[in-house]
Amino acid sequence: MAGGRNSPPSGISYSTVARFEKYKADWPQRAWSLTMDFSAAPETRNMAVVSFLVGKRAPQELLKPGSRFDLFEGEKLVASGEIID
Repeated sequence: MAGGRNSPPSGISYSTVARFEKYKADWPQRAWSLTMDFSAAPETRNMAVVSFLVGKRAPQELLKPGSRFDLFEGEKLVASGEIID
């Protein structure tokens, strides 16, 4: 994955902290944890179903198509993504 991981997560689900482009200036005060559920085999994990770890208590408008985000493990950027559907 871009920025730091040597390989994709090994399980079918992965959760970590996300910094959304919309709130980049407010990082890390406006950070949200995302969960990615992968339906593809590990070697082709470039798409996932994304949801907030806290469900409906998070700003759902951030999961609209075109919304961009970065994923972090601690302070380390490990991937970037965009909501497409």
